[in-house]
Amino acid sequence: MGNYALEFLKKLVPQDEIFALVRNKEKASQLEEKGFNIRFGNYDDFEALSKAFKDIDRLLFISGNEVGQRQKQHKNVVEAAKANSVSYIAYTSFGNANISTSPLAEDHKYTEKLILDSDIDYTFLRNNWYLENEYGLITAALKSGNFVHSGGEGKVGWALKEEYAQIAAYAVSGKYEFPNIIEIGGNLITYRQLAEELENISGNSLEI
Repeated sequence: MGNYALEFLKKLVPQDEIFALVRNKEKASQLEEKGFNIRFGNYDDFEALSKAFKDIDRLLFISGNEVGQRQKQHKNVVEAAKANSVSYIAYTSFGNANISTSPLAEDHKYTEKLILDSDIDYTFLRNNWYLENEYGLITAALKSGNFVHSGGEGKVGWALKEEYAQIAAYAVSGKYEFPNIIEIGGNLITYRQLAEELENISGNSLEI
């Protein structure tokens, strides 16, 4: 998602004002070739983050993906931002994070509270589910003819990472007014409806 956000952001603000946080030299080289400024750091290293956030005004904080480690990592990010007087954080949170009963929401509830307690201005980008998360299911369905899922009649607001990233870029750019909390996603549909859309697009008949 980060790469998508950078590409959108450079259309909104001067590219020399954009700094990308990277963990390794390979990633840094790729982004430098595209004209982005680089800062090194990772969510586990508070000191590196604190150095990386020097003179940063607005921060797009993309949630970590290491379940079990995120609360410690996210605390490092928020504390490093506060230590450097970052004025605004756009944080990629979880759909309805404050009321969700999903175990996946807990780290996001925790992080939202960290940001609230920091007194830094913010937008919680409460993203629904990434369509890319279903690629394994979709690929298997097209190959086997069976659309197998455990979603029941539950509804999901799927959207592409690129679409979520575009909204995140708009938020962190400072060019647009954003609320403190925004629920983001596509139209809510069931897995059955997703399968039907897949049938329409692919021309394949699926057992649902």
